[in-house]
Amino acid sequence: PAATIDAEGCRQLTQSVDIFNSLKSQNLIGDAVVLALGTNASNGIDINALEQIYNSADSKPILLVNIILPFPEQEAERNNSIMNFINTHENTYLVDWRSHMKTRPEFFIEDNIHPKDDGCNIFAQLIMAKIIELKKNGKL
Repeated sequence: PAATIDAEGCRQLTQSVDIFNSLKSQNLIGDAVVLALGTNASNGIDINALEQIYNSADSKPILLVNIILPFPEQEAERNNSIMNFINTHENTYLVDWRSHMKTRPEFFIEDNIHPKDDGCNIFAQLIMAKIIELKKNGKL
């Protein structure tokens, strides 16, 4: 499928609202929205930012990618926030990066957060697999 990708290192979830709105104003939002943010969130997941994007997404499916951190408490808190959002908002779905990759340190650089090239390929494959699943189930 066609995609518009706006990716940048160290981006905060709060920045995603302006980026989303800019892409939307240019008609660059496709059939689904994928958000992979949260590892750099110093104060946890910004639910307000997620709400703003959700409310502006025109009922398009939103895929949220959970995170991996070498700090168990922060990882659990942020992933719980992501799951709580998914569980309370229709048409939102999890791309479960954590379960797939947590025990595969060979795919990460030394910080155990950022993936190496092979890890990036797996990241993209997981997102694509979720999109295919949603399409097969008539949700996309």
